[in-house]
Amino acid sequence: MDKIALVDDEQIFLDILSEKIAEFYQDIISYPFEIFEFSSSIDFVNKIQVDSHFDICFLDIEMPGFNGMQVAEKIRKINRYTYIIFVTSHPNYAINGYQYKIYDYILKSSLYVKLWPLLRSMHDERIQNVRRFYKICTDNRIDIIDYEDIVYIYKEEKYSIFVLPDKIVPHKNSLETIYKELNSDEFVFISRSCILNIKYFRSLSSNKEIVLKNGKVLTLSKTYIESLRMAVHRYYHDRLH
Repeated sequence: MDKIALVDDEQIFLDILSEKIAEFYQDIISYPFEIFEFSSSIDFVNKIQVDSHFDICFLDIEMPGFNGMQVAEKIRKINRYTYIIFVTSHPNYAINGYQYKIYDYILKSSLYVKLWPLLRSMHDERIQNVRRFYKICTDNRIDIIDYEDIVYIYKEEKYSIFVLPDKIVPHKNSLETIYKELNSDEFVFISRSCILNIKYFRSLSSNKEIVLKNGKVLTLSKTYIESLRMAVHRYYHDRLH
């Protein structure tokens, strides 16, 4: 799922931008998304400094409080991978923003012409380079689950339960089959009945309790201690070097 932040002090423009982005995601690519509107740059900065990650941020450059340049700088201190797009009425302002590694800028006067091609280019790049998905198909539904959204998967009776940040999704495949299908070193068994996404690992206590970044506590089986240690080392070694 893409989490998209729109930051502009003009509510009318926020509504237009939100509507056009929603149309693209719903009608063109059929991809899950959430849009969050902020008419105050200060409120947005407070939000990201507490607990929020956004995949894409559209920032007006001229705003009271923090301007777009200042907001972009604060985003980069928190997340270097967020896609930042400046929205402005003055192209000369946007040029100065390249020091913050912005993806592109859109003139408000050309929104209807440029927005969808920009979203398409950005989506294709992210799918190719970053995002991976797990598909669950039944007679009644299809679920496309972003690897990034899988916190852990556990066994409950005849189902494997995918725990996501905002919901759970049951699946009839075994944990062993799911693990093979995921085919990623981001996932590791921590017991016979649970697979963890290392991205959400925070700490391991002496009594074999795993604390996740969301505060959830899982129990580590003794058999899987070394597997967990290796998985944590590999995941963070690759990202810190």
